[in-house]
Amino acid sequence: MVTKTPYVIAEAGSCGDSNLDKMIQQVEECAGAGADAVKFQWTSNPFAMAKRRGKALSAGYAGVYKKYIAWPEAWHKELSNRCNELDIDYMCAVYLEQDVEVIAPYVAHYKISSFEALDRSLYSATDSYRREGQLLFVSVGMCSDSEIRTIQSHIEANAIHYARLLYCVSAYPAPLESLDLYKIQSLNLAGFSDHTNPNYITSGMIGFLCGADYIEAHMRLETTDTSNPDFKHAMTCDELAEYIGEIRIGALSLGGKRSERYIIKLSKDSQKIMNRKAEAESLMSQYRVLNRPSLIDRGGKESA
Repeated sequence: MVTKTPYVIAEAGSCGDSNLDKMIQQVEECAGAGADAVKFQWTSNPFAMAKRRGKALSAGYAGVYKKYIAWPEAWHKELSNRCNELDIDYMCAVYLEQDVEVIAPYVAHYKISSFEALDRSLYSATDSYRREGQLLFVSVGMCSDSEIRTIQSHIEANAIHYARLLYCVSAYPAPLESLDLYKIQSLNLAGFSDHTNPNYITSGMIGFLCGADYIEAHMRLETTDTSNPDFKHAMTCDELAEYIGEIRIGALSLGGKRSERYIIKLSKDSQKIMNRKAEAESLMSQYRVLNRPSLIDRGGKESA
């Protein structure tokens, strides 16, 4: 159950190279970095996934999906168990409606990727297996503004009050000048799926200050295959820890009772964070959000 914001999702993605030991290490590194959740990607049928995505099949992506995200179904339990041991939420994006049933016993929350954001069958499948308190995150980077409004209308019409739409730019990595983070509020979105260059460790905090209560960003290991499709836009473990620390700085610097919740998770070196509070406040002033109102849940109670 999500009980606080900002909620940080470390996107392990395919950077575990379909190697269970690496994926377990990703869980451990994400927990150590202070993430609230770690999210993987999985498909039971890479050919069907590529076919469903149209041109992806003819472009040869079935082979890529098979190599990086078609790992054994039994690993969900092992990954979920390790997450439970480390008090970090386990998440996994799937792309076929039949795969929702497979991950349902293990995930804390669900995720629909930008490519499938308009696929109503995935919304229906999630609703069939969702437990109380679980959220559905949906990236909308490949959607036009009108398509985003279509999704929002579908969510409202079908009482999908647990859905949280994440703003993103579907470029890897996404140039800073393409972000247009004002859209998080203008389109009434709940979060920010960050695809910027992994060296930009403040982009998540800026997204939070611009209205995102949920932040997602890619991470990798030092041992991740350099040919992995997620490698170039994924942060190292050290970069992830600093990235999350910056987000916690933003939350703490806003002041108020909510900020007290982040003190424990700010950093292993809390004094360092406190010393950098002035730097964060200066950045917030630049983005004219010092008077941002209290963080509110745009879609009702989290626990639904």
